[in-house]
Amino acid sequence: MFGEVWPAIKTVEALCVDAGVAQKKFQSLLKKVENGISRWPYFAKKADVSKSMIQGRSSAHWLAE
Repeated sequence: MFGEVWPAIKTVEALCVDAGVAQKKFQSLLKKVENGISRWPYFAKKADVSKSMIQGRSSAHWLAE
């Protein structure tokens, strides 16, 4: 885990569970984060972010895999 820049979802989940976050709560939070990330192109376009930046950031996010 040490040195991971983009830890796997399972790693993040394990950290959360170890910290006392229930697995169901983690899954609920993850869905909310994924929903927010999926809306990035919409919000970026509204903020006049360039198409290349929108596409680059969309494909670069570790949850977008």
